[in-house]
Amino acid sequence: MKQEVWELDEKPMKYHDYHWYADELPARKFYLFLAEIGHRQRHLMTDADAIHMLELCEQCAEGVIDENELGELAQRHRATGEGDLTINLHANALFYWVADRYKVADHGVGEFAVDVFAFEAAVNAGLLQPNATFQEITAAQQHPLFASVRERTELEWGALIRCIYGPNPFRPVTSAPAWRTEAAVGIAAKMYDSRDFGNMPILADALQDAGCEHADILSHCRGDGPHVRGCWVVDLVLGKA
Repeated sequence: MKQEVWELDEKPMKYHDYHWYADELPARKFYLFLAEIGHRQRHLMTDADAIHMLELCEQCAEGVIDENELGELAQRHRATGEGDLTINLHANALFYWVADRYKVADHGVGEFAVDVFAFEAAVNAGLLQPNATFQEITAAQQHPLFASVRERTELEWGALIRCIYGPNPFRPVTSAPAWRTEAAVGIAAKMYDSRDFGNMPILADALQDAGCEHADILSHCRGDGPHVRGCWVVDLVLGKA
């Protein structure tokens, strides 16, 4: 099931349908996904250590530190679990269990981070006060708004996983050296560094000009996205694992 789920026709599915935290998959992809979630909720993170762990996850993804070093640093920079708002508490908790892949996926993402934007929407809609009690929070979670935002977030994160991990990371796509032209590498590098992926269709053209006719690669470049740092096609062009 770990492999087959990636190749089902419904794309993307909810993030928890994919075994994205499997030990046999590259750590780099795992931490790029965490970092992307972290950037999206960074405005709600209040714990300095949690923010630092976001930075360290990116360093691990870029090879500045390895996963063992990240685990040691996580013990020293573990979020305190204290914050001003319920939203903040959930946002900070994303990085609490780094670097235990299963606990991050099950607790940091599954129990806390996925609810962050649903809580934010509930507060913005006046359904919750920032200092809501546990009972009020529990009641708000039964509201249709909370459920709809949570479901949308689960699908959005499924799309992020598809972008970062590719069609099937257990059977990775390989590229021909001829595809990695100066033009293609230059376009990919600029997007990777800037986090602006608006030139994905242009990358598709450059790859096709170089002889690439791989359907998954070209359709991903020309699709609606999302495209984020760690995009499997950009990584393929840049030679990143």
